[in-house]
Amino acid sequence: MGKLEVPPGCICQAYRFEIDRPSRYRSISSHEGAKRFAWNWALKLIEHQLHARDTYRVLALRQGATMDEAVDWSRAMVLVPWSMPVLRRIWNTKKHETVRWWSENSKECCSSAFEALSTAFKSYFDSRPGTRRGSRVGWPRYKRRSGRQSVAFSTGAIVILDRHHIHSP
Repeated sequence: MGKLEVPPGCICQAYRFEIDRPSRYRSISSHEGAKRFAWNWALKLIEHQLHARDTYRVLALRQGATMDEAVDWSRAMVLVPWSMPVLRRIWNTKKHETVRWWSENSKECCSSAFEALSTAFKSYFDSRPGTRRGSRVGWPRYKRRSGRQSVAFSTGAIVILDRHHIHSP
């Protein structure tokens, strides 16, 4: 993404809210759970695609192909969705049969999960050859209900109703 160009004489403002989340606010927990579900669903999809790719590679080797031919053939047969747009496109085709509650939450829950997962895979693959600064990053893990939960909204209007209330998209 490019840098935001602010016209002269204008001010660019951004707000970050952290919501104190008592248990009575079910919608916030629901959005966090939807993000966690989308992350786990996408990670499982990627792992299944990688397993299918390995299976095709082994089958090609058993048929007498060289290792390079087997790898090329398995990559052509099974595409692995690493990027956020591809994951979101697959999610939009599968969400009707996968989950019934998808319409109760904002689409931003799933989009933020796919964006975070694609960033995690980018960090992992940049970490392996050493092109990423810092310590090595491991394979992304499944999210659990316990631990720090979050959800981000990048589109839609967040309306500040008063000092203690906001309206999320």
